[in-house]
Amino acid sequence: MKNDKGCYNTDCINYQKKIKFPDSDEYCPKCGQPLHYVCINHKCYKQVEGLNMLCRSCEMEKDAKKDKRNKAIGGAFAGLVTVAVVFKDQSTAILKEAVKFGIKIIKK
Repeated sequence: MKNDKGCYNTDCINYQKKIKFPDSDEYCPKCGQPLHYVCINHKCYKQVEGLNMLCRSCEMEKDAKKDKRNKAIGGAFAGLVTVAVVFKDQSTAILKEAVKFGIKIIKK
């Protein structure tokens, strides 16, 4: 995925409508000002530095969602291990399934 660019001329219609352009464009087609890299999040139009694809706030939000998901997975895995201990005769089979389930979700 490539970075998007946006116009930062406050008088330009493309800036006001927050229209994003492909990485290959160098200048705004409406006002002719140079384009700058912007965050790839479709709701965000903040300028990013270098080849970063997300601004700091969007990156922090993404990391927070990832941490929340990993905590939920850990809780589900702990619940499955508890079930495995209760059913001692089938505990190894249930534990193996729990490990497979946990690994599948973490990889996504």
